[in-house]
Amino acid sequence: MRGRETGSVIVTVVLSLTVLMGITALVLDLGAFRSHRRQLQTAADAGALAGAQKLISDPGQACSTAAYYQRQNDNSTSGENMVSDANLDTNYCDVLAAPGCSQACSVRVQPVESDVPFDFGRVLGFTSTNIDARARARIVYLTKSKGLLPFGVEDLRPSSVTIVIDKTGQRIPLAQSGCFSATTEGYPYWCSGAYVTNLPPGGSTVSVQAVDSTGQTITWSNIGYVGSDQSVAGGACTAGVVCVKDVTLAPSSDPYLYYTSTSSPKSFTVLAHLTGVASGTDVRISYGTGGGPPGNGAFATATRVSGTQADGVWSISFTSASTEQTAGQDVYIRLGNGGNAPTTAVPAQHAYARDDGDILQQYVQDRHYISPSAGATSSTRFVNFDVAFQVLVKGTLITLKLGGGGAQGNAGNYQGLDLDTNATWPTYYCYANGGVPNTADEVQHGSCTPYAIGDPVQTQTGNFAGQVDQGLQARVGSSPNQWDPNNPPPDGDPRWMSLILVPPLTFSTCNGTCTTHVIGFGDFYITDWSGQAGSTLKQGEVRGVFWNRPNPINDYSTTCDEPSGICLQSVALEPWDG
Repeated sequence: MRGRETGSVIVTVVLSLTVLMGITALVLDLGAFRSHRRQLQTAADAGALAGAQKLISDPGQACSTAAYYQRQNDNSTSGENMVSDANLDTNYCDVLAAPGCSQACSVRVQPVESDVPFDFGRVLGFTSTNIDARARARIVYLTKSKGLLPFGVEDLRPSSVTIVIDKTGQRIPLAQSGCFSATTEGYPYWCSGAYVTNLPPGGSTVSVQAVDSTGQTITWSNIGYVGSDQSVAGGACTAGVVCVKDVTLAPSSDPYLYYTSTSSPKSFTVLAHLTGVASGTDVRISYGTGGGPPGNGAFATATRVSGTQADGVWSISFTSASTEQTAGQDVYIRLGNGGNAPTTAVPAQHAYARDDGDILQQYVQDRHYISPSAGATSSTRFVNFDVAFQVLVKGTLITLKLGGGGAQGNAGNYQGLDLDTNATWPTYYCYANGGVPNTADEVQHGSCTPYAIGDPVQTQTGNFAGQVDQGLQARVGSSPNQWDPNNPPPDGDPRWMSLILVPPLTFSTCNGTCTTHVIGFGDFYITDWSGQAGSTLKQGEVRGVFWNRPNPINDYSTTCDEPSGICLQSVALEPWDG
């Protein structure tokens, strides 16, 4: 009897040991599978992020890119990786819309590895299993950023543009259809036309108004001019007086003579049509800073090139201004010599020379004189206007920092920002030994202080060309310009940089140091700077291409609240169900 009991105990112990060994084997295998799955999850996360990033630049490649990056975490890239490339299925890829997006902006992936072997479970008959992971990532929009370079880019996002005939108040709204092709820089035109009526003697200056998407109204005054008959004695033309009629700039084949660049002055001819000039009387013409008739020394004697003294055209040549003046440049007509010689009371024509840094990049009107005798709907009263602004258009080249030379800086401001100046922030913690960075440091490394939209930021006067060149040389080194709009350089290219976007006219209206605020962020690819070998740019000038390249840093929002849709994009993981 006792022997049978002993045998039963032995059987029970053996069975128990077998079960315990099986459980131990499963526990060991399950632990290994968890490690395996963690690595597969890393692959899924990498694939989803890469796929979402590709949605920004090339949506058609999102899924193939996601599959590629999932396989960068298997044993085909490193023997230490557990995931078997041969058994990995990366076919599942779902491109989805998500809240805050007007189009697909989210990618889901679910890699599955089949035939993952049991090591210890084999004793219980388990040979292999499948392991999967899943991840979802989407496009997001940065609201806070660091690593910013100390340059500010004025960001005009016009929601409406209007031409104003200053002396009559006539307003001509412009639109973005039927206009000139984009400028050589890629800036689109706004355009329209209208019958210009009720001009006073001599005509009127023309201004441009733009309402920004933020509701701010920006006005460029004294930009254009529409001339009309005026008496040299003042007022309207009547019988027996010298009448100044159409005064234009030639050659007429160049529509850009009236709005030139101070960095590239143009030679032109003033053609003045006068009637009633007495025999032997000299016609003298001036071209210079507006605001009133200049002194006698500014006038030069013109040559009659057609017609008679009673009805002829006089001509004289000038060169457009090399320094911007807010009043522009006026053309006045004088009869004879001396300070008391009869002179037009208001300009007979007008031009404007802009600096390279101005947001209003081009202004064109196809008619510069209107006869007061023309009917209200006469074709000779119809004037077409075309204007183009420096705006952030993806893929276009813009000036990121102005250079020296007088034709770029605005009141001593060259688009520099003084970062890391708020005393409440930590003391330059990202610089060695708590040192205070200079401009070269911030150009090389980027500011260590994070900025959020709405934060105040100060402008920095001066060109600091040497420090800009030094910082960019240290940052970029010998890395070549690899810009290709169809295949943008990879994220690691040192020519990529993030900049603060500031309100329009921040620098041109600032005299000295001013406080502005952050309205957004932009990513740019540096194509040229003055210190680069072979560069022809002005000292301190930097140029680059605007691009909302993903940059996975800092705070973000899932919606882009800018009406123009210009937001700095990034990517982030999100829950599987969104």
